Formats: sequence, structure tokens, C-alpha cells
Amino acid sequence: MTDFLILLPEILLMLTVLGLFVCEISYSGERLRLVSWIGMIGLFATFVEMLVSYKELPVTLFNGSFIVDGVSVFFKFLFIAIGILGFALCNFSKEVDRLKNSEVFTYIVLAILGAFVLVSSQDLLLTGVALSVLLMSAVVLSLYSRRDLASTHSGVKLALSGLYSLLLYFLGVLVIQRVTGSFLLIKISELWNRDPSVGSSIWVAGILWLFSFSFYFGVFPGNLFFREWMEGVPVPSAAFFTQLFRVVGFAAAFRLAPALIPSAEHSLIHYPATNQWVVLLNAAAAITMLMGAVLAYRQTTLRKMLSYLFLSQSGFLLLTFITLQTTAYSSFLYLLWVETFAGFGIFLFLSNLVDELGHDGFDALVQVRNRGAWLEIVFFLIFLLSFLGFPPFSGFIGKFSIIGKVIEGHQYPIAAIALLTSAIQMLSFCRIAFSLVGQPELGGAHFLTQSSQKRIFFFVLLAPLFLLNFATDLIRQWAEISLNFIVW
Repeated sequence: MTDFLILLPEILLMLTVLGLFVCEISYSGERLRLVSWIGMIGLFATFVEMLVSYKELPVTLFNGSFIVDGVSVFFKFLFIAIGILGFALCNFSKEVDRLKNSEVFTYIVLAILGAFVLVSSQDLLLTGVALSVLLMSAVVLSLYSRRDLASTHSGVKLALSGLYSLLLYFLGVLVIQRVTGSFLLIKISELWNRDPSVGSSIWVAGILWLFSFSFYFGVFPGNLFFREWMEGVPVPSAAFFTQLFRVVGFAAAFRLAPALIPSAEHSLIHYPATNQWVVLLNAAAAITMLMGAVLAYRQTTLRKMLSYLFLSQSGFLLLTFITLQTTAYSSFLYLLWVETFAGFGIFLFLSNLVDELGHDGFDALVQVRNRGAWLEIVFFLIFLLSFLGFPPFSGFIGKFSIIGKVIEGHQYPIAAIALLTSAIQMLSFCRIAFSLVGQPELGGAHFLTQSSQKRIFFFVLLAPLFLLNFATDLIRQWAEISLNFIVW
């Protein structure tokens, strides 16, 4: 009975996908659609069930192949939040036809199911299956605007780059299986602790995995594909998968770390930052932060600038795996929550811009400025400052806590690069703010249609950011507790 209760979140998500699929095939032109309600109910039911079963953790199932522990549940709550916000953004966007949105909602829930499986998987093959589900869902939603050539190009690029990422992942799996004879992470870690001679082969697999997962969490070199994909995708799809992919990539890093770094204690916070990994992660983080910040400043459209700023922030998150300290990990997990709400607020503004003006160039930002749109401008700037981690907003606490731990670890060059990157990011913010507030207004502006429902959604996204600002210690304590009973 306990095993069934622990697996019930995944079962509920599968039933939700089935319900959405039935709604799709049974649709015959009725004006009343229940798909958004079915999806929301399924996600809320999953959330409630996880709260009920939380006291049973940690639990290991299927001979160690599937684990539900503190960290996996922490990420699953985050996945649920991303799914609910993704549903809401789709309902507010004109790019998603409300009479044909069951396909979008189905693949959103399917992607969340894949993320649930991935974060609990201890089996390398099961992880590969979960990644494939995520990739398939992203490709389908990228191709949603079938008559839009840019959407088609983005979907094809995503499919090719995603397949390349999967190929690298499975090559790493084959390398490890050949030397260890196992697909289970715990057995691979135990073998490496007993026999250090397998370390060179596992190091090769680790390099392949880093290149593979860089595609998901948007760090160099995988970030080279990220901006091209985001450019032509409908804004709701870009919002959902930008947030989900980044979180999934870092969640996978938590799971794969034991197989890559030997330690007598199965706890990530005790792992030594070996020289090879420090050099590699330093290089990836530095290139990602600087490349994203510099290229963001040079862009002429809001979507491109935001995509590079998102990539730059992924470099800051990668610094966590250089420090390997409990405080840095709790700040990292806290920052993921901040960036989730702030990121969706940013995409809500972008979606409104694209819906009403048809483009997102900086000249469109000038057209936003009128008496009716000042509230949206203020919301957007607050979300952007929170996401980039500037004071006095909530993202500042997590971001500079991580940088502080990097300095404590005597990693001064990468800390200096991080501070330089923050300064360049501020220049991009000032450029956006000047276009919205300071630049002279163009004649013949096509102003935004104001929506009370969208403004309510802005408030809904802003409220958690302020709560996170005041509940920083509480969230970080929850994160530290989750880290203390992680199981590998």
C-alpha cells in the first residue's frame, strides 16, 4: 500500500494525460472545453497527494531503480508550479487557440510526468526514457504554429539538437555500463569507491553527460542551441520549456553526481570538488555567464535579449556545483523558486506584447508606454530585477549568497567574472527600462489592450516573489532538510 501511495503522483499524471487525450479525440466543435480544468485538477490532485505522502519519505522502489526522497519531492513541487503557471499562460495567450488547446495541455502534463520520473530515477536507462518524453513534448509544442515557418524551423532545430543531446547521454551510459556492468547509480558509485581504476572511463562519461545536459539547463556549449529554438516558438511554449528544461537539467545533476565523483559518504554536500571538475565547471560557468550577458546587451528584440539573459543566469546557477556547500545548495534551490515566478512574469509581459503588437522589437517597448500600460511596465521591471538578482528583490539573496560561497572557496577569478556579468546584465536592464520609460514616444503607436484578468495574473505571480523575500530562511531551511535526507 505504501508503494502505491508513493507512486500515486505519477499515476495521477498518467490519468490526467489520458483524460486530456480523450477530450482531444472526442472534440466535435463544442464551445465549452474542459481541458484546462481537467489539467489543473490533475496537477492540484498530484500536489495534494505529495503533501499526504511526504511523511513516508524516503522510499526506494523497484530494487533501487526509483527513489522518492527529499530532493526529488522538492523538485516535483517545483515542476507542479511550472505546470500550473504554464497552463495559466496558455489560457491568456492569443497564440494558443482555446478551442484547440487540448494538445498543448496534454504535452505539458506529459512533460511534467517525464520530469517526475527523471528526478526519482536511479536507473540510467529510465533516465534516458524520461529525457526522451521531455524532448518529444517540447518538439510537438514547438511545432504548434504549423503554418508559421519560424515555428517549424524552431521545432526542427530542437528535434535535431535534442537527438544529439540524447546520443551523447546514451554514449555516456554505454561507457559506464561497459566498465561497471550496471545501470544503477548507487552500484556505479560503490564500484568506483572500491576500484578507482574505473575512474578514467567514468570521467569520459561525465564529460559526455555535461555536454548532453548543457542543452537542458542552458550552459555552454548547449546554450548555443537554446536561443535559436526560443526565437520561433510560441511564447507560452517557450515560457514553459525554458523554465522546465533548466530545472530538469539541474535536477539530473543532483542524481548523476554520485556516479561521477567518488566519496565514502553518499551525500552531495560532502563530495570533494576534484580539480578536474572544478576546472571544467569554472570554464563552462564563465563562458555561459559572459556570453549570455554580452550577447543580451547587443540584441535588438526583447525575446532575444531575454533568452540570453536566461542563459546567463544558468551560469550563475552552475556555480553551486563548484562550491559544494550546504548553504550554496539551499540558496540554489531557493533561487529556482524565485526564477520560476519571475520568469513567468517576464514571459507574461512578452506574450502580451506579441499578442497585441505582433512583434517584440525595442520600438514596440516604446509603444507600450501610455497611461493604461504603466502597471504592466512596473510589473515587468520588478520581475526582471528579481530574476536577475538585483537588490532589494528576492533573487538578490540567493544569487549573491552563491557568489559569496564561491569567494569563501577561494575561487576568485570565477567570482570576479560573476560580478562583471552582473554589471553587464544591469546595462541590459537599463536599456530595456529606458525603452519603456525614458525614450521619446513614437507617433501612431498601437497601444496594448488592457486586460483585468492578465493584471490579476501579474499580481498572482508577484505575490509569491514578495513572500519569498520575507520567507527566505524558511525556504532555505526546507531546502537544507531536503538535502539532509537525499538518497542515492
